[in-house]
Amino acid sequence: SREEGMNKHKKNKNKINNDVVVDVDVGEGDVIEGVEFYSNGDFYEGEFHGGRCSGSGVYHYFESGRYEGEWVDGKYDGYGIESWARGSKYKGCYKQGLRHGFGVYKFYTGDSYAGEWCNGQSHGVGVQACSDGSCYVGEFKFGVKHGLGCYHFRLVCLFLMVLSFYVLL
Repeated sequence: SREEGMNKHKKNKNKINNDVVVDVDVGEGDVIEGVEFYSNGDFYEGEFHGGRCSGSGVYHYFESGRYEGEWVDGKYDGYGIESWARGSKYKGCYKQGLRHGFGVYKFYTGDSYAGEWCNGQSHGVGVQACSDGSCYVGEFKFGVKHGLGCYHFRLVCLFLMVLSFYVLL
């Protein structure tokens, strides 16, 4: 009945980790939904389990960005999107708070990296593209180009296209 449903999801005001959580929707088990505000101006809205961010949620960094995605024990874990005020954005996988697995990082400068990540660094196979049109396709190790790979320079390609045009004439 409607009344039973209302009793299952009571609105409460709770304290979690000494910060006030408002508009908390208490459901079955000990998973709750709510908003947690922090003294630095940040706030989290989403699911909590055992007093920590767990499940789906959005963390808003005061004036600097946000993370929207999956959480486990208070850390980014699973798929998420992190964006910053200057325009940089990462879409991809996280493990225990660090980029891990496949992801795409677009820098506010126009550069980007798409590929494998390990413990927060580009690690494995990836593509680093620059705003000038050049790119590197290959292997990365602990955040640096390492191993097999190939650079592609825009100016070289442009030069070859112009040269081939004149040869055809």
